[in-house]
Amino acid sequence: MKLIDMTNKQAQKRFGKIGLIAGNGNFPLLFVKDMVKNKTPFAVYGIQGFVKPEMKKLAKGHICEGLITDFNKCVKFFKSEKVDTIVIIGGVQRSAAKLNNFAVLKGLIKLMFYKKKHDGIFRIIISEFEKKGFKLIGVQDAMPSLLTKKGTLTKTKPSKQDLEDIKQAIKESKKLGETDIGQAAVVYKGKLIGAEDAKGTDALIKRCLEGKNNAKGGVMAKLTKPGQEERCDIPAIGFGTLDNLIKCKLNGIVIEAEYKTILEEKEKLIKYADKNKIFIVAI
Repeated sequence: MKLIDMTNKQAQKRFGKIGLIAGNGNFPLLFVKDMVKNKTPFAVYGIQGFVKPEMKKLAKGHICEGLITDFNKCVKFFKSEKVDTIVIIGGVQRSAAKLNNFAVLKGLIKLMFYKKKHDGIFRIIISEFEKKGFKLIGVQDAMPSLLTKKGTLTKTKPSKQDLEDIKQAIKESKKLGETDIGQAAVVYKGKLIGAEDAKGTDALIKRCLEGKNNAKGGVMAKLTKPGQEERCDIPAIGFGTLDNLIKCKLNGIVIEAEYKTILEEKEKLIKYADKNKIFIVAI
């Protein structure tokens, strides 16, 4: 998919009133701030337990909290708010999902027929919302400022060894993606020392310091899974990820450009990486 060059305001105007399904992390709040800034009409269905007070204040009553599995409640709320388009942002822990209605059971039955279960969940969610008349888009469509173009984004450049590690990390990340287990892989001096599992990216990075005997060096690649549904769950990089890279003495990270990765407060994130001698390469 080609990166469309337009402002956030132009992008959001294309989609009418936006309904945000907000999980945890900073990205949902950044998205809401952007909509307020651009005077874009919106409503928020916040996943129970993850809604930040600031988001409630910004939403000014156009917000509802519930479980991710309360599909009918979410639909009813968005219909009452006259939402046209839905965006899903942020992670969701298992505690926020319960087998509490028929829609969930039907979804689980459908999931049995998907080879890639994790991606299948999102395809089912999108399909069910589309049946109710909503359009599902990726956050990268509605807020293009989160995206990036190809190249080395930081002033900090990868070394010759880093470039070799980048090549291998890309291979390992893609190989991992085929298994539907995770998206991130860490390589040190040409060898895989860690691969993402159900515990997530941050847990992976923390494990890798031991894998290289506390030495400086190594690269993480965090790429989309082959054939991934890009309207949901695309890789996201924030300050927390960079902090873990710094603590574990990794030299940098490689991501995919354009519609494949979202960056938290991109310009600030890049400056923060440079301040700490971490490179960010977008392929």
